[in-house]
Amino acid sequence: MKKILLQVLFLVSITMFSLGLSAQSEHRSLLDGDKHYKSGDYSQAAEEYMRAIDENPETVKGHYNRGNALYNNIPSENANPEENAEAYDKAAGAYLDAIRYAEDPKIRANAYHNLGNTYAKKGQYKEALDAYKNALRNNPSDRDTKRNLVLTQRQLQMQQQQQQQQQGDQNQDQQEQQEGDQQQQQNQDQQQNQDQQQQQQGGDQQEQQEGQEQQQGQEQQNQDQQQNQDQQEQQQATPSEPKEDKSMEEVMRQLRMMDEEEKKVQEKLTRGQSSDYRSNKDW
Repeated sequence: MKKILLQVLFLVSITMFSLGLSAQSEHRSLLDGDKHYKSGDYSQAAEEYMRAIDENPETVKGHYNRGNALYNNIPSENANPEENAEAYDKAAGAYLDAIRYAEDPKIRANAYHNLGNTYAKKGQYKEALDAYKNALRNNPSDRDTKRNLVLTQRQLQMQQQQQQQQQGDQNQDQQEQQEGDQQQQQNQDQQQNQDQQQQQQGGDQQEQQEGQEQQQGQEQQNQDQQQNQDQQEQQQATPSEPKEDKSMEEVMRQLRMMDEEEKKVQEKLTRGQSSDYRSNKDW
């Protein structure tokens, strides 16, 4: 029994010693952080406060001062908005951790006040208003918080009006775009209808022209047929050239032969035939 008691005392001693060392380390880190913070080295101060948080995650001072260091380390001019937004988010997270572990109303009020400033810097005026209201709940007499609350209300009102104006302009632009699209569609439909009508008219004209050409071709064909028929009839009605009368030629030839024979007979008679020669009978 005595041996067990000695072991427990030994463990408790070690634990207390460890806690003492951890508290000393936390306190040293907080002091180093304060030193860097006062010199304006906010980045190094935030690192020292983070070391204190590593030693004691519930250190309210470590979270609170780290939030201040991160907030003051954000450049206000010529900075990247995305980087600034990320830095403000880290600062807001540090203040929320301080509020979580803080029991003193004044410290909670100050943490809410700083949280409201962080939201206001990001343009999150609604969240900033809520933070200032919580600060006043913990410290109703804080004039700085009241002043920031009034300013933030004005900023929120201006932001809402600007958003409404932008929404109205956007709606108007969308309406104009929609009307323009509708008008463009109507123009396209009208042009398409006009093209179809012209195409149809062109097709009708082409068909009409083809019909006229076909009719003219048929008329020309009929005229050619009629002309051929008239020529054939004219050829049939016109007497053919007289053929050479071969029988007449034969007759004339025979007559000439008879004349020649008659001449020969006369010559013979003339040369000494008797005078009682009876003449040939007349035909």
